[in-house]
Amino acid sequence: MEIHIGDRVADVTLVSKEGNKVQFMIDGKPYDVDIVMAENGSCSILHDGNSFNAELIRGEGGKSYDVNMFYRSYHVDIVDTQTKYLRMKKGGEERQDDKIV
Repeated sequence: MEIHIGDRVADVTLVSKEGNKVQFMIDGKPYDVDIVMAENGSCSILHDGNSFNAELIRGEGGKSYDVNMFYRSYHVDIVDTQTKYLRMKKGGEERQDDKIV
């Protein structure tokens, strides 16, 4: 799936998930992390011996989030196959309306 973080577009693939242990690929690079979610929308991420805390605020529709980490905020959009198809279809319809026959 595509994930948009500001102007950056990343290709993210979930490889495996066993409990809190998650393996995924970001733009072809593998990552092994341990993620623990709390009830209040915050999570703790362990990666290569480093601990990171993040706050996730779900947007409308459940496909976008505001992520707060290290005193910074990031807007994240998740573009799955269905969303990508609908965007392409909508874009095609808009182009048809602009055509003069």
